[in-house]
Amino acid sequence: MTFGGNCNNAFELMRYKSLVLAACAFILSLTVSVGLFYPKSFRSLFINESQAADQARTQKLKIAVYGLKNQRAIETDLMVGFLRAYNLNFEIFHVADFHLLNQLWKNSQFDVLIGRLPSHEIDLDGYLGFDYDHLKLSLFCKTKTVKEILVPEEYYALTRKEVKKFYQLQKSQLTKVSSPALTIIDETKNKPQACIIAESRLAKTISFKKNRFRQVMTFEESYPMAWIFSDKAGNLENLSSIWYQKLNQDNDIIRYWDRAEASQFNLSLLEYRRFKNDIAELLPEWRSNFKKYGKEFNVPWLLIAAVAYQESKWDNDAVSYTGVKGMMQLTQLTAKHVGVEDREDADQSIRGGAYYLRHLYDKTPTNLSSFERWVFALASYNIGHAHMRDIRRLASEQKKNPYSWTQLQKLLLLKTDKKYEKEFYFGLARGDETVGFVRNVLSYYDYLKSHYKTGAEITLADNSNSF
Repeated sequence: MTFGGNCNNAFELMRYKSLVLAACAFILSLTVSVGLFYPKSFRSLFINESQAADQARTQKLKIAVYGLKNQRAIETDLMVGFLRAYNLNFEIFHVADFHLLNQLWKNSQFDVLIGRLPSHEIDLDGYLGFDYDHLKLSLFCKTKTVKEILVPEEYYALTRKEVKKFYQLQKSQLTKVSSPALTIIDETKNKPQACIIAESRLAKTISFKKNRFRQVMTFEESYPMAWIFSDKAGNLENLSSIWYQKLNQDNDIIRYWDRAEASQFNLSLLEYRRFKNDIAELLPEWRSNFKKYGKEFNVPWLLIAAVAYQESKWDNDAVSYTGVKGMMQLTQLTAKHVGVEDREDADQSIRGGAYYLRHLYDKTPTNLSSFERWVFALASYNIGHAHMRDIRRLASEQKKNPYSWTQLQKLLLLKTDKKYEKEFYFGLARGDETVGFVRNVLSYYDYLKSHYKTGAEITLADNSNSF
């Protein structure tokens, strides 16, 4: 009986192996068949990379970029990196009108289309490449009252779907606009109660802030973004997928994100990488101090941290060539004014700096937005309140807005010019440094806010928490 049982077992095992081999052969043949009938889904499994690159080099590729010419974004950097990796011949066209872009695409004017587009949602014929990012839409407003919402055409269908979820927006008029969000800003100058739909990342740009826009609401859904390839692009879509997979495997994708974010936060690549490293290595030691005094004096703690980084790079032993010392680089006179006995004591320095920022904020006109008040407080922190009074007075004499930071930046540059020395009651100063100081602090603050994922829901109330 034992012998017979073994034979049966052996027979069963052979039959099982035969079934497995047959199944494998069937799956392989099915895969090949599907690859033939649905080449765009499976061809990347079989494509010869060098042959595909050679084929792509036989033509001059036309790349359409939706957006403003000077608007740097990761998809453009990725596209140029891909084309140069295979030494492909190309020409880039920037199109800032979505309706026109649609027409040109339908008329087969381009081989590839890229931009900050919800590629899986828009109605454009073509093949989608790899997903390189995700798009989130936000509502940006200047006032609490929402009467009209200006929506870029490419986001219109998504916005209609999202608005239905929010009762307070359902009665607002949705106006379709055929240009990118940064261009729409100009159309709101005569519409103070008009809001804008744009991607959430624009909240970090100075353009939105200086035009008094605040990120009021972020919609729940996120949408993949991918390059769109035309039918005539051949194996280009599959070639790009191979390149992107290699980019991720080698971890080289970080280089592209670093460049994109450095540009977005108005920092050089070197500044950005050092700042990112210092956030990980230096900030944890001082974070509790920034938070403690931010809460005590009602100042955003990330703003205090940004000022400290601009002043000392979070180095409590820092001493400038002008003799200011410590984490917040306080002068002897300012330290005495804010009750700091030892400028080289980090806790005292941060407390004094936070108190001084709040003091300067409270001296600004209350009819300005919170953002504008903090900008003027930062300028005064650097150059002194008296010098800022000089600049505002000169602006009034020249029939300019004394509370427009755009205009005051230009006048601040005159503070260094001896020809204008008699124009200032409080003498000359390094106004050019003040312009750079404010720009850098705002850049650091915006990156910190993004890093800590705070401030996504910003109220329109005029207080320090809405900065």
